[in-house]
Amino acid sequence: MRARLRPISWGVLLAACLIVKDGTETLARCLDSVAGLVDEIVVYDTGSTDGTQQLARDHGAVVVQGSWDDDFARARNAALAAVTADWVLSIDADEHAEGDAESLRTFLAGLSASLVAVERHDVLPGSTGSYRFRTPRLFRRAGAVWTGRVHESVDVIAASGLPAAVVHCEPDVLRLAHDGYADPTAAVAKARRNAEIGLAEVDALRADPATAPERLARALVDLGRSLVAAGDAVTAVHAFEAVRMLVTGGTLWARATDHLARIRLQTGQFDAARALSDELRAHGADPQYCDWLLAQALAQTGSPAQAARLLEGITALEDPAGHVLDLGPVVEFRGLAYALSGDLDRAAVTMLAAMTRYGRVDDRLELVRTWWPGSVSELVAEARHAGGPHAAEVIAALQAEPQGTSQPAA
Repeated sequence: MRARLRPISWGVLLAACLIVKDGTETLARCLDSVAGLVDEIVVYDTGSTDGTQQLARDHGAVVVQGSWDDDFARARNAALAAVTADWVLSIDADEHAEGDAESLRTFLAGLSASLVAVERHDVLPGSTGSYRFRTPRLFRRAGAVWTGRVHESVDVIAASGLPAAVVHCEPDVLRLAHDGYADPTAAVAKARRNAEIGLAEVDALRADPATAPERLARALVDLGRSLVAAGDAVTAVHAFEAVRMLVTGGTLWARATDHLARIRLQTGQFDAARALSDELRAHGADPQYCDWLLAQALAQTGSPAQAARLLEGITALEDPAGHVLDLGPVVEFRGLAYALSGDLDRAAVTMLAAMTRYGRVDDRLELVRTWWPGSVSELVAEARHAGGPHAAEVIAALQAEPQGTSQPAA
């Protein structure tokens, strides 16, 4: 019997739907987070051996014993087939939901639309920051179908026979948080798995003469993303270049061009990165994001002062995929640009602000000490002045050092 977590008097019935395998480390948190938001939980298990199925049942979920065949869309559609609610929230075991149950039901009850984009907050591997973006995860069950073997997406076909328009849900009503990539080792393992699936999908699409260029381009972008995360930048370049040959302009072209620019920066091909940044700007990409790419190239090619000026003007950062990035890397890189320009006092204060506001304490504290010409107690005062959620951590790390005067850089 299906457990109802909310009385039918709420009007709109909502299900949480997920596919899992060996998810005991994160699944309880995920299911706890949706327990107060949904009427039904459906878990499609693809072959767990760690007690995941019993854990899901203990949380009131309907568990479907499924299988895995390297096709995320197929598995999600199988999970969807077991849902009885009108609306579906697609969520993963390494995500958790945050929202207000009453506001969510009021929002859904007043909708004529069938597909809703929900904000998701992603924590990146190691200490490389985080980003926010909107992703269609909340939808009417009728007419919904998942496509794509990996990096799959959901489409909802409206009564008119046309794809449903996407509306946005405010994050105070519902948002998702994802930290499944916070562990670098786990992130690389997932990326390698996704790259293998993505390569098979690209091969299949290329072999089908009916494949539309945009469909192949999307699969190539997804493949390239997985290859970058797996550490295979060389093969990723081929995927992104293929996208630029298939489509001209538009979101897929811009995403491929952005990834290429970032690879060029990481591999020291700074002139190529500048050229790609110029292409993005010419095609209407966010000017501040283009400044971010350009500043990284300038700082490495003898123009750190010019780079610092560009970085000073960046107040928000959104990439061509719609990811709203945190400004920690920008502030941190601005500090490095000041240092390369010889302005060590400003470099130290700026890097300290990056640390207190955005973290990255362990691997940057020594730089600050090297640049700062004064005492540790003065640095502590600067950290208090900068403020931020990580200020106490930075101050504790500074106070753990012997008091005295830091040595200026040679």
